Amino acid sequence: LAGRTPTFAASWHPLDGKRVQAMYEDRPLWQTLRGQIRAAGGKEITDEAAADVLIVVNVPGPAGQGDHALQTRLDLPDSPPRNLEPLVLTLEGRAGQPTALADVAYANGADPRLMPALLGRLDPFALLAYGAWNTAGNTFGTLVFLRVRAILLSLDTHVLHCRTHSAVNCQADFLP
Repeated sequence: LAGRTPTFAASWHPLDGKRVQAMYEDRPLWQTLRGQIRAAGGKEITDEAAADVLIVVNVPGPAGQGDHALQTRLDLPDSPPRNLEPLVLTLEGRAGQPTALADVAYANGADPRLMPALLGRLDPFALLAYGAWNTAGNTFGTLVFLRVRAILLSLDTHVLHCRTHSAVNCQADFLP
């Protein structure tokens, strides 16, 4: 990265969810994210304001993830103390700041409660990236990659570019 180390901070919702071991992973969620950041040459920091990007993480409750593809354990992510309102408030408070959303409450798909909670309260194009697919490692890795690539290619205006193009064209901008 030519002497430039991208920095990442994480905001976990709920906080205890970062200790959950995701399906198809061999470690807790926080370690999975840290591994993806390090693999990309980045550094995890605690100062959200100083980070190149804050990754807001929607995690399952303590009972663990469900799996959309297998249609199993679909009730587990909503186990108490899970509450989406603090996550939504965090995203609203980040308006204009580099923020990505990692939705890892379920394996193989998005949290069906999250999008309705965000609808009308958050401009999805205000996010640098959103991920909710396959494994937690793949979701985290995709978000980290997109930010590192943007830094490498000096595409810090990508969000503005996406506002004027369709989502398909926006995604295609990142593909070779």
